[in-house]
Amino acid sequence: RAGAWAVRVHEVGATADAVRVARAVEGAA
Repeated sequence: RAGAWAVRVHEVGATADAVRVARAVEGAA
């Protein structure tokens, strides 16, 4: 259960990073 929670938190963080990178790329382009 704790492991699943950690994975979910990591997925949310990874998604936020992906969105941040996408916005940065759009701003550069």
